[in-house]
Amino acid sequence: MKIACATVIAAWTVAMSLHATDTNIYYLPLDPRAYLGLTRPPENPQQVEAARRAPESRPAELDPEGHWGTITSGFQMGIRFATNTFALGQPIKATVIIRNASTNSLVLFYPQIESIHLVATNSPGNVRPQPTQKLRVSGPIGLGFPEHRQKNYNIDVDQALNFNTPGTYQIVAKRLIHADAGGANVELYSASAPIKLIPVNEGPGGTNSTKPRQ
Repeated sequence: MKIACATVIAAWTVAMSLHATDTNIYYLPLDPRAYLGLTRPPENPQQVEAARRAPESRPAELDPEGHWGTITSGFQMGIRFATNTFALGQPIKATVIIRNASTNSLVLFYPQIESIHLVATNSPGNVRPQPTQKLRVSGPIGLGFPEHRQKNYNIDVDQALNFNTPGTYQIVAKRLIHADAGGANVELYSASAPIKLIPVNEGPGGTNSTKPRQ
């Protein structure tokens, strides 16, 4: 009996230790020096402290507003909005984040913002048509991504999707990445982020203001 109890306690201690280690993981902004290779750059103390405080630097399970998708070939993508309600016709800003969620250095091919595409689905489940975009790539063809680093992209959602009807929409970001094996490209997705578009108020109060997150 004592041996069984000791085994259970030991297993519980290891599990709690692993859990604590997982929750201490945070993701630093990708250093521009990573363009030069896959070597992990030295950690800047100020960046480390900022990452510990920033919600978007936490693991996906601790950042529900990041709308993180599943890990694919070591990469993970999220999309976040400062608010979830917008007046129709007003700017809609989103931050799309791609991170290396593995413990190995990776290469993100075609790291430009043009490689990211947005998909909007309304409440009945209809996908909004996307404007035809021609991919124009300038800059490096590949970006070295050391482990636990992430890169932010600021996207004008209203310009990418041209909304013209009020309603509730689910927004998903996606892009192609190089698969671990087989040499094929696979799609990396964020989880869906809900936003609500409301009509412009023509009354004395002027346009509707956006609704801040609670």
